[in-house]
Amino acid sequence: MARLGLNPDHLRPLRLPDGQVPGPDEPAGQAAVARLVEFFQEKQPATVLCPWRRDPHPDHRATSLLVRPALAQLPHPPRLLEYLVWAWERAAPADLPRPGELSSWQLDISSVLAEKQRAIAAHASQLPGSCIDDDPTGFTLAPTMLAHFASPTEVYLEANAGKPAPLT
Repeated sequence: MARLGLNPDHLRPLRLPDGQVPGPDEPAGQAAVARLVEFFQEKQPATVLCPWRRDPHPDHRATSLLVRPALAQLPHPPRLLEYLVWAWERAAPADLPRPGELSSWQLDISSVLAEKQRAIAAHASQLPGSCIDDDPTGFTLAPTMLAHFASPTEVYLEANAGKPAPLT
C-alpha cells in the first residue's frame, strides 16, 4: 500500500491469521467486525472495496464475510464495490456471479497502471519464483493470472439493490 502512496492512517490491519481468517460468528471474527465498524465510523468512506464474495482464496472470502456485517451496522453504509482476484482463473462455476446478482463496470486506470504493476511486484511471495515453496498448488500468481492485472481497466462488481440487471 505504501508503494501506492496510501496514507497508513487509512488502513486498519486486523492482524488475522493467514489462511485461517475467522468468520463473523466466531469470537475473533466478531472482534474484527467491531474494529471494522469503528474504522468505518471514524473514516466515513463513501466507497469500500472488498474482494469478490466468492473469490476462491479463503482469506478473500472471509474478508467479504467480515466487511458485510460491519457495513450493515452503519446507519448510512458506504457503497460496496467488489473486485476479482483469484476468480479470474480459479473460480468454480458456483463462484461466478449469477444473473441479476450484480452490475459490473470498468474503470480506466491507464494513468496509474505502472504504479499498480510496481505494487504487485512488491508481493514477492505471490509471484513466480516465490520464496514460499511448501505449497506447490498454493496461491501464486502465474503469468497468465498476472496478465489480468496488466490491463488498463479495472473491473468492479456491485450488488444490485433488489433489482435484476444484466452484466455489462
